[in-house]
Amino acid sequence: PTVLINAHPTCRQIPEEANVVVAVGSNDEVYPVQRPDLEALMHTGGQNKTFLYWTADSGRLPSGQISRQGDTHNQESLLHHDVLPRLIDATLCKEGPEMHFHRTWKERLSRERNNAELWLGYSPEQIMRLWSTNGHQSGKHLHDVPMGTEEYRMVNAAFK
Repeated sequence: PTVLINAHPTCRQIPEEANVVVAVGSNDEVYPVQRPDLEALMHTGGQNKTFLYWTADSGRLPSGQISRQGDTHNQESLLHHDVLPRLIDATLCKEGPEMHFHRTWKERLSRERNNAELWLGYSPEQIMRLWSTNGHQSGKHLHDVPMGTEEYRMVNAAFK
C-alpha cells in the first residue's frame, strides 16, 4: 500500500497488485501536471486499487474570483479534516481506496445532516415528491419553501 504525495514526473506506472493513492494539487508549482495525465497514470494500476485525490480550483464566479483554490506542492488540504490519515487508511482497505474514502466522507457528516439528506432524497425523482407546481408544468418555476415545514427543517439541517 502506498500514498504518493505529488506525483513525480518520472512516475509513469502504478503496480497492478498494490493499493495506491495519489494526492496532487492543480496548482503544484514544482511538478505541474494536467488531470488527464494523472488519470492515465491511475489507469496503469489494478482495477479498484487506485484513488486520485485531486484538489483543483473551483470554477470562476462572475466576479472572476474562485471560491476554492486547489493545492500547491505543499498539499495543505491533507492537513484538514483528517485527510492524510484517511488516505493512508484507504490504502489498507480490501474493497479499494476509493470505496474507503467515500465511506469516510459520509461518516464525517453529522447525524442530523445524514437524516435530512435521507429524508429529502438522493435523486431528482425522490426530491420531486416535494415540488409544488400550483398548476404549472412540473419543474418550470421556483417556489419558496414555507418556514416551519418539515421540508424547510430538513433543508436547513442539510446545509447547517
